[in-house]
Amino acid sequence: MKTIITGMVALAMIGSVAALAPTMDAADPHLQPTPAQERMAAQDAAARQAEDTLREIVEGMTDYEIMRGVVYEPSGD
Repeated sequence: MKTIITGMVALAMIGSVAALAPTMDAADPHLQPTPAQERMAAQDAAARQAEDTLREIVEGMTDYEIMRGVVYEPSGD
């Protein structure tokens, strides 16, 4: 019984070490992001930053400031 528990502990330790070890795919040049993918990621990050900035601005505005410039024109129907 003691050897079974020791074996299970050893397998758990080996499994955790194997899970934390870098994979061989990390060094594969074909799986690395291309310059276009890096550019898209940078543009996505910039768009998210701009969205957050605009959201903060709108959240800080009063209802009057939000509605200023919105014109209601009845259609006459």
